[in-house]
Amino acid sequence: MKKSLLLFKVGIALASLHVVCAILITMLGLSGCTKPNLALTGKPLEWENAADVVSPEVIQSMLQQTTSIPANQWASVPVRATKMHGQDSIVLLSFPQICGQLGCLSVAFPERSLHPIWNAYWNPNLPRGIPAVVQHNQQDIPAFVVNQLNGQQIQQILYAWDGSQYHPEQILLNP
Repeated sequence: MKKSLLLFKVGIALASLHVVCAILITMLGLSGCTKPNLALTGKPLEWENAADVVSPEVIQSMLQQTTSIPANQWASVPVRATKMHGQDSIVLLSFPQICGQLGCLSVAFPERSLHPIWNAYWNPNLPRGIPAVVQHNQQDIPAFVVNQLNGQQIQQILYAWDGSQYHPEQILLNP
């Protein structure tokens, strides 16, 4: 009887140790997705209401050039905006409700122009502490990094200016 009670206690202790180890492994696995572990870093962009950054006419122009949304629906589309600063500032608009299978629409254009130089669909839902977009440098026309989930990893795409538009220059996967 004492021997089976001892075996029962040892079994419970081992099971408890197994649960604690599983929790620690899970926590350590999740801690790999923290900002300091990202290879491509930069200044996280601060998003605000687009009406505080650009005029409604600019937003309408970007919607007209990049979507097929009817003009009578433009006013109801929520928009966030931010700026990347360099010699030429680049405005980045995010349309969190214009979404498809690949994510939500974002458009970039020079502050002095109404010509989109980048548009893409990306998912803004990332683990806590991982910004969706960071400014990678402050050259004449700044480069930027888009962070995305790719399975359980963070995919980082560095977009660089080629003289006429942004193009993906480097793609990294971070565990």
